Amino acid sequence: MNQSLSDETHDVETDVPDRILQMRRLKKRPRDDGRTYLGADPRLFYIQGCFMAEYEDHYAEYYEPLFDSQPTYEALSIKQLRCYFTWRAAIRSRRASGTGIYYIYLYLFELINNIGVAGSLEALERMAFVINTYRNIFAGSVPLFKTWFRDYYALNNVDKPFSELVRGLGLSDVFPVETYEDEFEYIYTLRIGDFDITGDPFIADFGFLGFARCYNAVMKNLKLLFNMYGFDIDSLFKGAFNTDNTWFPYDRAIFCDTAVSNDRVLRFSAHEQYVCVR
Repeated sequence: MNQSLSDETHDVETDVPDRILQMRRLKKRPRDDGRTYLGADPRLFYIQGCFMAEYEDHYAEYYEPLFDSQPTYEALSIKQLRCYFTWRAAIRSRRASGTGIYYIYLYLFELINNIGVAGSLEALERMAFVINTYRNIFAGSVPLFKTWFRDYYALNNVDKPFSELVRGLGLSDVFPVETYEDEFEYIYTLRIGDFDITGDPFIADFGFLGFARCYNAVMKNLKLLFNMYGFDIDSLFKGAFNTDNTWFPYDRAIFCDTAVSNDRVLRFSAHEQYVCVR
């Protein structure tokens, strides 16, 4: 059953599903500390997201432009909400369809907050499907996709090694170093500096696997050469990784972190360790 729009929905839509109206009203409930929710409050986002976790829409107009780079349910108009829940129903069924980048952000915000998923592997599988589906269309957002994917892995106690996970999810092209790190001894050294491996046209034309073989062979020959002059190339590179990388998870995302209260140390591999600061 649908109701006519009330003032609280601040939209011109005249036919609004009850569930969306009920979701809007959640903002009026006081927080645990008695204060009023603000529109961008991650706790409000999480509460509304859980409330709408199973909701599906079938909006005839389907697409309404969205320009907010940190979208929340509260900030979206009724038309945008209906477009989003219509698209979300399709993407959850693995039906790729056209959408705007910030609708994708909103869906990824849901996943990093474990909204609508049974566990961490399901969330990562859904993230991987979105990344693989839209990475060529929205190439400029792939670095953020990668950041949120890695942060989620770091914070959710995933049993699988990262390299095994990305291989299994078809993300080898997105995480090439992590994928082949166990296979090629010196691939990890490509992380030194800000060189964009995935964006280099030479490597793209050559193929990363072929490049990795050549690079590793060159590094092994350099090791022999350095040894002749009394230098240990392995110690040289290990020195570049002595300092832990401290990071704040989910850059530019909406994340409700009440369940994660402590700092966390995670080792992605033998050469990469992260310290998450809460």
